[in-house]
Amino acid sequence: MNKKILLLPGLVAILLCSLPAFASNLGREKMKVVGVIAGDTLRVEWKGKEQTLILLGVNTPPAHWGPALLRRARYLKMDPHTLLKMGIEAKEFAESLIYPDGWVHVEFDWIKRDPQGRLMGYVYVREGMLNALLIENGYARARLSFPFPMRPKKDWILSEFPYLERKAKRGKRGLWKYGRF
Repeated sequence: MNKKILLLPGLVAILLCSLPAFASNLGREKMKVVGVIAGDTLRVEWKGKEQTLILLGVNTPPAHWGPALLRRARYLKMDPHTLLKMGIEAKEFAESLIYPDGWVHVEFDWIKRDPQGRLMGYVYVREGMLNALLIENGYARARLSFPFPMRPKKDWILSEFPYLERKAKRGKRGLWKYGRF
């Protein structure tokens, strides 16, 4: 009986230490990343199906040659090859935070899918929120137009993401070394 009493504080300590890790993922879905399409777009396995996931609040250059890249290059009056190089850099930065583990936690906002049926969310990796890390390190711009009928759940991003973008731009971090994107 004395041994059981001695074990009890140890078990309580273990439970209390693991509580913050458990609580920090409440309301988040664990997903396996099966591919990174672009810095702001992932292929994930969720509920037994492979699906596309868009990172909310961020916009990176396209990482593949195609109409979207050409439209964006024309809009920015930029060489498409340079823009593609920037998109690949953003994709590689996202991959460096996601792999080798490949697991992420995703928190959805009010609406889980965009009109094209793609999942939309805030993605968490070991280092923090991937959405914010992309902006903070200069690999994404803040994109604050949301397809929601109301303000996002995380309405702090409306001020925080632009702040991180300005900071990265001033420091010429990531893609800002090229000037604009």
